[in-house]
Amino acid sequence: DGGVTFSAPRKVQTQVVDFDHPKEMSGFPKFAADSQSKDFKDRIYTAWEDSRLGNGRILFSRSRDRGKSWSPPMPVDNGCPEATHQWQPAVAVNKDGLVAVTWFDTRQSADGSEYDQYFAVSLDGGETFLPSVRVSSASSNPKGPGNRLMTPSSMVHKGLFVLSMLSAAGWSAGGHYMGLAADKDGDFHPLWVDARSG
Repeated sequence: DGGVTFSAPRKVQTQVVDFDHPKEMSGFPKFAADSQSKDFKDRIYTAWEDSRLGNGRILFSRSRDRGKSWSPPMPVDNGCPEATHQWQPAVAVNKDGLVAVTWFDTRQSADGSEYDQYFAVSLDGGETFLPSVRVSSASSNPKGPGNRLMTPSSMVHKGLFVLSMLSAAGWSAGGHYMGLAADKDGDFHPLWVDARSG
């Protein structure tokens, strides 16, 4: 009924977090619903960071019955090197029912300190994914010199003057500023936090 009332809550999946790698617990599950395709209409999709397979991986699940039941979790990208860390997924579905997932990925970085944006798409309603592709043309280094600069910020709160020094140095996870959208023609448009300039 358009969000006026809601069903009882149902468990979708369990997210396994490795607290020794904080960047992999930085995001939240993302969801997308197919509201218009001929073959997969009303399916719901979700992607999230998970450590149950070792290093952080993007896992995926789908519902064919409007969220009543969910498929077992599966990795979006089975072809990544074992040492790779993945986090910050986004998921979208286009008018033709293609499901896309993007995420941050360290496979291009020798020591795991830099990340790139990766993309994978499913042509069969989330049953399988094609091999992933790198979207970013250069790796991001969140600990670059520009992000370590301290920036003063001030405000008045309840009559008190507050001065703080802010820095982006703690945002190795990339914040929560990633997204993925499908336009009316069915093309996907990823956006991400990029620190290639330092």
